[in-house]
Amino acid sequence: MKKMIVLLTRKPGTSLEQFKRHYETVHAPGAIEHIPALARADYRRNFIESSQAGALPRPDFDVITEITFADDTDYEAFRRSLEDPAVQAWIAQDEARFSDRGLTRSYTVTEHKSA
Repeated sequence: MKKMIVLLTRKPGTSLEQFKRHYETVHAPGAIEHIPALARADYRRNFIESSQAGALPRPDFDVITEITFADDTDYEAFRRSLEDPAVQAWIAQDEARFSDRGLTRSYTVTEHKSA
């Protein structure tokens, strides 16, 4: 099973509430529309609220996005969609509205669960 982890940071001058609202009401639905494999994936956003009661410094990202694909076929369909210039343009334009794209990081990971 393939999984993507994406770390996004809000654009300077954007409140966490504005960032969340745009991600949930515009970006996530638009991404599903432009990348059909997302509709079949487990696509979830984990917004940072605080860190260990203030014991740790706040991270330089505001959300940990997880996209878990049912199989390699859906993962490959997702990757092919990201190669489409129209999809790339939509993502870039929308992310510029609410996130600092220079801080975005994306990783493909292998998940392991404890028994």
